[in-house]
Amino acid sequence: MLRSAEVMHLVARRAAEFGVEVEGSVRFRLKVAVARKNDIVRGIHRSIHGALEGQSDRIDFLRGEARFLSAHEVDTGDRRLSFEKAIVATRARRAVPPIPGLDSVDTLDNQSALLLEELPESLIVIGGGYVGIEFAQMYARFGSRVTLLGRNQQLAPSEDPELTDLLADYLREEGIDVRTGASVTAVREDGSSKVVSAQIGGEARDFRAESILLAAGRVGNTERLDLASAGVASGKRGFIEVDEQLRTNRPHIW
Repeated sequence: MLRSAEVMHLVARRAAEFGVEVEGSVRFRLKVAVARKNDIVRGIHRSIHGALEGQSDRIDFLRGEARFLSAHEVDTGDRRLSFEKAIVATRARRAVPPIPGLDSVDTLDNQSALLLEELPESLIVIGGGYVGIEFAQMYARFGSRVTLLGRNQQLAPSEDPELTDLLADYLREEGIDVRTGASVTAVREDGSSKVVSAQIGGEARDFRAESILLAAGRVGNTERLDLASAGVASGKRGFIEVDEQLRTNRPHIW
């Protein structure tokens, strides 16, 4: 999808630099880009599953939801499996902050935003981390009018401020309305529009758009693993604590 956005950006805004003349309007068809992405993903899945099936003499591939019973045993729902060593790779999902009105308004996330077939005319992205930045730029290049609201005083707060300032300027040059230090206070629907209220520099502001993409951080998918039964320590937001080799406090579990 990022590649589709790059091609659209090159054709719509930079073609002349490469000696390419574009006559008439350039239109982006999100449905076609999503179909291309889906075909690629299906091919990747087929390859992975084929590789697993091709090594059935060494790999038992089971579908289910596992939880720890002890430091050397898991329950998959219909089976109990013992293990000498284990790797936990349950990914993360979006965090949902306690913003008034958020639970009553439909919002996009990093998964549902990749399934749309109609391009929203306007989009508000809540969150100035890497997920919010990527999706803001991608949809702006597709053709949506994008507003990016970041709670911190800089985008990508864990990165070098000098670099993130340059990044913010670059995004603004591409037409994205980047607002940092924007603390979202409420979300509501108003007719066909969605409204995000935020405090910026002590001033209350309202932003309107057709769609909202929530990218306000991530939490670990660990709450149903029963980590305590294995004695595995987890930290803030459900993420498992690991060392430089990705080992947990249980040396045989990564």
